[in-house]
Amino acid sequence: MAVTILAVVMPSSVVNSIRQALNGDASVWLRAADSAASAQRADEARQWLQRVASSGAPQAGQAQARLKAL
Repeated sequence: MAVTILAVVMPSSVVNSIRQALNGDASVWLRAADSAASAQRADEARQWLQRVASSGAPQAGQAQARLKAL
């Protein structure tokens, strides 16, 4: 949602850069969640997944589904 709001006031090239950065961060956060879950650290995995879910990245839906499964 935040990226959508920025699209109204910023040039598309800047918005695309922000969107790419969020996607990259979300991918890293999902890997961190996987690592934490594998190490039986559910609370830590939940924190990473919540970060992805609230980021507005395309992976947000995937993170929400994985949160429900925890």
